[in-house]
Amino acid sequence: KLGPFKIRLRSPASDGYVSTTILFGEAVGPFGQRLFEWIHAEGECEDSDLEIEWIDFVDGVMSGQIPMGEYDRIQDVAAEFTSKRQKRDLLEEALARRLLIVPIATVGDVAEEPHYTERDFWRDIEIPDHGTVSFPGPSAKMSATPMVIEQPPPALGEANAEFEGEMARDLAPNTAKSSSDGTALPLSDVNVLDLQWVMAGPASTRVLADWGATVVRIESSNKVETARTIQPFLNDEGGADNGGLYQNMNAGKMGLALDMSKPESKDVILDLVKWADVVCESFSPKAMQNWGLGYEDLKKVNPSIIMTSSCLFGQDGPLSSLAGFGTMGASMSGFYAMTGWPDRDPAGVMGAYTDYVSPRFLTAAIMAALDHRDRTGEGQYIDLSQAESAMHFLTPAVLDYRINGREPQPVGNDHPSMFPHGNYASEGEDKWVAIACENDDQWTAMCHLMSLSDHLLELGSEQRRERREEIDSEISAWTSQRSGAEAQDLLQQAGVTAHRLQMSDALADDPQLEHRRHFRHVDHMTNEKMWVEGTRFAMSRSSDDITDAGPSYGQHTFEVLEGILGYDADRIAELAVAGVLE
Repeated sequence: KLGPFKIRLRSPASDGYVSTTILFGEAVGPFGQRLFEWIHAEGECEDSDLEIEWIDFVDGVMSGQIPMGEYDRIQDVAAEFTSKRQKRDLLEEALARRLLIVPIATVGDVAEEPHYTERDFWRDIEIPDHGTVSFPGPSAKMSATPMVIEQPPPALGEANAEFEGEMARDLAPNTAKSSSDGTALPLSDVNVLDLQWVMAGPASTRVLADWGATVVRIESSNKVETARTIQPFLNDEGGADNGGLYQNMNAGKMGLALDMSKPESKDVILDLVKWADVVCESFSPKAMQNWGLGYEDLKKVNPSIIMTSSCLFGQDGPLSSLAGFGTMGASMSGFYAMTGWPDRDPAGVMGAYTDYVSPRFLTAAIMAALDHRDRTGEGQYIDLSQAESAMHFLTPAVLDYRINGREPQPVGNDHPSMFPHGNYASEGEDKWVAIACENDDQWTAMCHLMSLSDHLLELGSEQRRERREEIDSEISAWTSQRSGAEAQDLLQQAGVTAHRLQMSDALADDPQLEHRRHFRHVDHMTNEKMWVEGTRFAMSRSSDDITDAGPSYGQHTFEVLEGILGYDADRIAELAVAGVLE
């Protein structure tokens, strides 16, 4: 749900389900318009549907000019249309017509998907007693230091000798800046040119900025960055500087506005490439080459440059031209089909899952490339497919399919070895507490704490599962008489793994997150202060550098052009007059 709108991220197909993104605004609206042009061409919608206000639809609803139920009707029309067509046919049309539709792929679909095969993603490894098995391959393609995946998982203790040898090896001295008082910024000598947008890309460079890297973020006010338009907004007021997602993903970065449609902007970019250690982009494949800013072009002005390209499906392969969002990446990676309840439609993991997972892999790849360059002087090109990197979290499911022919099925909140394992209603409307009983000792503690029936005390995990209805009923009777916080505390004190389910307002007051300084109230140019997240990890000899939220458009124009590039006032004025700095 986004404000008053209930967004459907899936639609039926004749042979399963597809992920559909039907939204509005400058960035996303045209995709919906093209979808309805296709639906109309097939004679499956009214002529009036060609007049839908795809750009200003939200304003029309909020002003009362468009009925609130119109969005539901639009989604109904699209769902009826997709329900008559197969997943693969819809994908082929999405590629041809530039639509935001992909199959909700099963793990079997993923294992047989031609795109991943053509990108040489899978790695064949010999497994004792199982023969050759195709494993998920590199989380990123690295031109100078390709990831090597060729050994099977070791048997217990098999790698002990090798590990002990590594532990005894003398390591190269650590040259990172450090200090005993925790004020070090280990990446303070790293310069990054950031041409990424929305979340999956900017989240990776946000980590670098946290630890001292100078990150120059390029965008244009002539083409609004989608993240600036996404809720929540400061004081519930929309505006380019009020979007929480943008401010969070770009905290600590310098902002330079450049209109990339102006030829003069290329010269500025190339000057920044000379300064940079790393250039990151997340446009659709070939966009940088079309601007004359591909990796080979950048190497001509900075031979040791590290360049990263991050997009949904990578820089090559049949699906590489398919633009979209993390919901689509999660659908095509197998996450959505196996998440939900056995008797319901796929529920999917939360939102744009690959947007949250893939930046971690990209940050790690950048750090590895920097380490290699520091040792050898050699830069490299990194091609990261957000779908492929996230797929590593489904490796057990992929191997189960490859080896045993088993297709994972949705199991709700169930767990293969733990019971009870689920969410139980607590006091209040739509309030819950999650409980994961890991072993018999925890079960015994639960029985005593909740005064469960005596005949349940000695049951093992599988026996408990057989009496699911009775046990769930008794647990719910106990949890429903208590607040989620009280139930959580009592269970934790008894040694049982449990936690109340928290919405955003509860997270803001969570004592553990407060202790870890997870939320920071930092400076902002137009709003004085904005809330952003802290770092995802702490280091003993280094402090983070989170003092500012994301930049306003062109906030650091003079700091970048004059301070970093050494442009004089006349040069900057020429760029401004030419409309480049917009």
